[in-house]
Amino acid sequence: MSKHNDPEAIPNFLAEQRDEAPAEVQHVFLTLEDQWDRKLWHQLTDTLLEYFPTEESKSQRLPIYNTFILSFADKINQLKLVKLAISASSQCKGWSAGPSPNAHANFM
Repeated sequence: MSKHNDPEAIPNFLAEQRDEAPAEVQHVFLTLEDQWDRKLWHQLTDTLLEYFPTEESKSQRLPIYNTFILSFADKINQLKLVKLAISASSQCKGWSAGPSPNAHANFM
């Protein structure tokens, strides 16, 4: 069974991210897991929009965006999706000295 079709792929991913997160933000992942299970797309998006600007989220933004957010991107407000994408893309290699067209294009 492919990872995309595995019903446990997202819960497992969130559990892994929770374990890697600093203790003070692990509650965010418990909230995300609950909202995912209950299919609360609006609330889930808002939780992510609150978490992404934090310093603790930096190392997790790209994996969360690529694995988690894209799995339900068609169910959320597209402007909020763009906000999350911009925040995640700031972690792309090559952006430390400012965004390069290649890094941005590769991300999108």
